Amino acid sequence: MRHYRPRKQRPVKPIIALMVLITAALFVAFSPQFEREAPQVKLPDPLHWNMHDPLEITLSDNSGLRDYRITLLLEDRELELAQGVVSDGNQSLTLAVSYPDRILPRADKAQLNIQVRDTSLWRFFRGNETELSLPVVLDPNPPVVNVIGNSYAIATGGSAVVVFEAHDQNLDELYIQTRSGKRFEVAPFYEEGFYAALLARDVRDRDFAAHVIATDFAGNRTRVRIPLVHRTVNYRQSDITLSERFLRGKIEELHYRYDATGRNDDSLEPKDKFLFVNEVLRAANDELLTEITSALPDERIDDLQIAPFRPLPGSAVVAHFGDRRDFFYNGERISHSYHLGLDLASVAQAEVFASNPGQVVFTGDVGIYGNTPVIHHGLGLYSFYSHSTNIRVQEGQWVESGDVVGTTGTSGLALGDHLHF
Repeated sequence: MRHYRPRKQRPVKPIIALMVLITAALFVAFSPQFEREAPQVKLPDPLHWNMHDPLEITLSDNSGLRDYRITLLLEDRELELAQGVVSDGNQSLTLAVSYPDRILPRADKAQLNIQVRDTSLWRFFRGNETELSLPVVLDPNPPVVNVIGNSYAIATGGSAVVVFEAHDQNLDELYIQTRSGKRFEVAPFYEEGFYAALLARDVRDRDFAAHVIATDFAGNRTRVRIPLVHRTVNYRQSDITLSERFLRGKIEELHYRYDATGRNDDSLEPKDKFLFVNEVLRAANDELLTEITSALPDERIDDLQIAPFRPLPGSAVVAHFGDRRDFFYNGERISHSYHLGLDLASVAQAEVFASNPGQVVFTGDVGIYGNTPVIHHGLGLYSFYSHSTNIRVQEGQWVESGDVVGTTGTSGLALGDHLHF
């Protein structure tokens, strides 16, 4: 009789233990509770602080924030700015950190120390930690601004020039802003620390005021009024009755060309098409021209000689600047607009001349204004020539006084051949 030895049983407990270890390792490796990403800190860039306003610091972490501590190290002492425990485990926290002392330090530099931990179970349940030590510029002083000279007065629809000085070693922005919110850029002028700017007053602006605004990187802000005498100019007002010929001619043409959504809408009345052209399209065209003519190069201006503009010699004025036009249809006033240019006419397709040297910054079609070259003459002074039949200059080209920029025509919202300058 054969005898069989019983087969040895493999040990079960070590296998189970190994499986438990593998499972635990996978859990630690992939579980969100053991994530290993350190908390993030968002600070102003560049890091400047005026110490009057709170310093905004944002802490964030995917697993949630646990605690934080923020201190400021000066030359001879350390100030605690903020510390706390985030009990609800928020993933993001924005702190408005205030300077805790009434006496401002004499030093202009310090060190900002930030410690923040998250709620992760990584590092034997201690969590991930971020420690930062960053230099911070302490700047409690606002920029110094002095108006040196300016035009005596500014009329409704007119313009003025201002020269001023501005100083701050941490200067960030410098511009002029009117009470209505219109912003004008400034140019370096004559020598270091001096600036000049042209500003304009809209014909619709009855409560005009303009200020030089200077800000630094620390958030300090200086606002100085430009002392201009205000002169009110009352422009013409015209009542215009819209004819069917006009509505089914130029208005129909411009509406079909520019209103893609309503182009094939047969239910639109001639009045609705006029409202689109006069209000929607006009606003978009004015916005484009404003964008084009708002830029100002950074080069220093040492001198600016501007001759009177005479773009169309021997012409007659057929429409004035600033006219308010009220439009009537079937006896009802349905819209209005302001004529923000000077209409000049002579012979058909007459040559149009540049009266001052400058650089061509735009050439193209501008809706109701038609074919329009735009020239920058310096210090934010731009001229544009609308309704041209053709344009004879190119973008980027430098033109001299007397150069031909185009010819008059009827492009855009023009019934007769003329120049809208």
